[in-house]
Amino acid sequence: MPHMKSIAYDTVREIAPGITVRFVDAGHILGSASIDMRITEGNTSRRIVFSADIGRWGIPFLNDPNPPTGAADLVFLESTYGDRDHRSQEDTIAEFRSVIQEALWNRQKILIPAFAIGRTQHVLYYLAELVRDHGVPEFPIYLDSPMAIKATELYKKHHMLFDSEAASLDRKGTLTEDLRNLHYLQSAEDSRSLNERDECCVIIAGGGMCEGGRIVHHIKHNIWKRGVHVVMVGYASQGSLGRKLIDGAKEIYLHRLRIPVRATIKTLGGFSAHAGQSELLKWLAPLAEHSPRVCLTHGEDPQRQRLAEAIHQRFGITAMLPEKFETIEL
Repeated sequence: MPHMKSIAYDTVREIAPGITVRFVDAGHILGSASIDMRITEGNTSRRIVFSADIGRWGIPFLNDPNPPTGAADLVFLESTYGDRDHRSQEDTIAEFRSVIQEALWNRQKILIPAFAIGRTQHVLYYLAELVRDHGVPEFPIYLDSPMAIKATELYKKHHMLFDSEAASLDRKGTLTEDLRNLHYLQSAEDSRSLNERDECCVIIAGGGMCEGGRIVHHIKHNIWKRGVHVVMVGYASQGSLGRKLIDGAKEIYLHRLRIPVRATIKTLGGFSAHAGQSELLKWLAPLAEHSPRVCLTHGEDPQRQRLAEAIHQRFGITAMLPEKFETIEL
């Protein structure tokens, strides 16, 4: 860690003779960045842009992605969701509010499996919004993930990176007031104590795919009960417990037990922090004006292929789909 050096956004820094980098906000998680690199050797200069993970426009806390502009020789672009767009934020938030309101008015327990960085903080933001609008009776929120607690504290520490709306709420102390019933559960003992109570509450716990972390124990103790809601707000890979719940499993096998699923499972698909196809094209557009070479990375082959087709249709650029060990010469 003593060798780590931070660089502010939009600051040009020479990292080796003839090589400079500039980080621009990628809007994916707090502090995420795309890299604008320039390489000079003799009288020859090349510019390479590496997108890294691109976020979405209009996400809480985060500034919108800041696409680099101008001519580039080579652009690496992620393609995680290159084959489709996400459900709109507006529709997703409206459904989230409806699900939470219904459960709380019925005095029921809500379990939210969530990734510790990014997703947890977004869920807290929308819960705060719900409290602010007086749409529900007061209720306790338990954040049951040591990693998510640390990440949330880092968000508070780096509020200078917030977008204008979140920064305004932070300055006024609004978020702190709205989340006055938020409780951090650090110890395993505190976590286990929740399973002995049937109070109306919201429990946010890791991990997001229900494959590990404290959420597994909450599911074990609650999934067989009626009057419990499990709200899936993130991606779950094939074969994971989260995916089985999303796909409507009637029973699950957990800790060598066969457990019936009686809880209500709700899947909200619009919370992704990755740009969808239209947003990836939006990010690429300022660079595509100058017809760079485009290389698609960080996506399965079907997603890369669909994005390549969309790029060719819109910009007339034939994107490269590199394979392992392939070399690209500038």
